[in-house]
Amino acid sequence: MTKKNEVAEAKNNLPAMAMNFDEDAGQGYEEADRDSFAIPFIAILQALSPQVDESEGAYIEGAKQGMFMNTVTSDVFDGAEGLELVPVHYSRAFTEWGLRENGGGFKGEHAVEEGLHLDVTLDEKKRAVMPNGNQIVDTRNHYVLVKTKNGWQPIILSFTSTQLKKSRKWMTSMNQIQVERTDGSTYTPPMFAHHYKMTTVKEKNDQGSWFGYKIERLGFVESPEVYEAAKAFREVIKSGEAKAAHESVDNANTGSTDSAPAPKPEDDDIPGF
Repeated sequence: MTKKNEVAEAKNNLPAMAMNFDEDAGQGYEEADRDSFAIPFIAILQALSPQVDESEGAYIEGAKQGMFMNTVTSDVFDGAEGLELVPVHYSRAFTEWGLRENGGGFKGEHAVEEGLHLDVTLDEKKRAVMPNGNQIVDTRNHYVLVKTKNGWQPIILSFTSTQLKKSRKWMTSMNQIQVERTDGSTYTPPMFAHHYKMTTVKEKNDQGSWFGYKIERLGFVESPEVYEAAKAFREVIKSGEAKAAHESVDNANTGSTDSAPAPKPEDDDIPGF
């Protein structure tokens, strides 16, 4: 995501030709800004996702419900086998989307303080809808590095609806981990000190069933290279050098606004209530 490609450790086979890629490293990107790059999301494919339907143009060969999908590259990963990840940064926002029946589309996002006071009403599907007809979604974004065949890649996990409680639980469990110093005092290690495995699990409520996240801690990060890559990714996020690829989530049609049946609304999930 940066000029020096600090966070991705791609190990591609270079062509055996008389070309000096190293000497020309980084050329061509001189005028690129934050709007030129986008951090992809990992989405969970559901029963109604077009990627699992052979009759749809978006169909991906071998894709099944319960799999993970990179919303930018459309790479799919086995949800039962899971992915290793290192959390890097957390943010909360209220994202605004066009309703699916009205064509969908990402319409922007609102900071937490603004989002909590938006004028919304619940429709028959328990969606928080603004006067302009757009839906507001309480969104918890976890920026992570995910281990793939091409190395550790920057990804965003977006928790909404039924998955909000899992985000809270994850944040709480990380924040409660303490490390003891030599003088006996303790401190909270950085978020990117932890190593996790993420799989999918089938869930249900009285309105239906879907696949959700399951995240288990593996321990502390042991590789200095991975730790530094995670730290560098956090700096990219904080500096604003790259933005989230929200449009790719909507285009994937995997669930920015209605991937799973809505849970019973909670006070802190719905702005204006």
